[in-house]
Amino acid sequence: MKTASIIKATVAILLIATTAWASDHDDGVNDKKSQALNLTDVYLFKENTQISGGSANHLVFVMNSNPRSLSNQQYYFSTAARYDFRVTRVGTDNSKPATGSIDIIMRFEFSAPDSSKQQKITLKIYKDGVETIKTTVDGGGAIKTTSFALAATPVNNAITIGGQTLNIFAGLREDPFFFDVNAFFKFRATGSGYPAGSPSDFTAGYNVNSIVARVPIAFLQSAGQTVFDAWAIVAIPQAN
Repeated sequence: MKTASIIKATVAILLIATTAWASDHDDGVNDKKSQALNLTDVYLFKENTQISGGSANHLVFVMNSNPRSLSNQQYYFSTAARYDFRVTRVGTDNSKPATGSIDIIMRFEFSAPDSSKQQKITLKIYKDGVETIKTTVDGGGAIKTTSFALAATPVNNAITIGGQTLNIFAGLREDPFFFDVNAFFKFRATGSGYPAGSPSDFTAGYNVNSIVARVPIAFLQSAGQTVFDAWAIVAIPQAN
């Protein structure tokens, strides 16, 4: 198999001590790329920097796709695509340029939704040349998305690999991005500074499909690295 079509790559550089991210938020759709393949924002942070009582020993990876999803509507992850987090172990020097080398892949593949509006998840980990495939959570049962039914209880999938436990969530969430599109176009037209008046969030009320992975830092390390480059892609595999 080969990856013949990379839909989009969004790059984020993660330092253990600080957080940074980059994205253009929305690439749009066309005849060859459906809404479910439209990768939007990627967020990475130490859990304790964003969540009260969170762990300083865990990183949280967030990949959002399917932007501009309407409220009260059901949207699913593509069953044909691979949703990847990819990681480079940089070391301890945060001034090094990104190389694009891949030390770790966390790959998510989704089944068709069942009668409960849930999709089964196959988690594939590629680390140091070793592939680990997980389809069940600790204690048994399939890894699943949170039901796309309204007001569904979030599903926290706990999966232990090599003595380290990853927590996985996948499902519908409100778009966290803020963008005042009217002010943007006014500024672009006039160049005279931010327009007067209260900002208006274009993304308010829209949803996204989120994949969230809570990952022990020790799971990513091989020799005590404290700096990582990370990015996300959505890709369609194609046979040779």
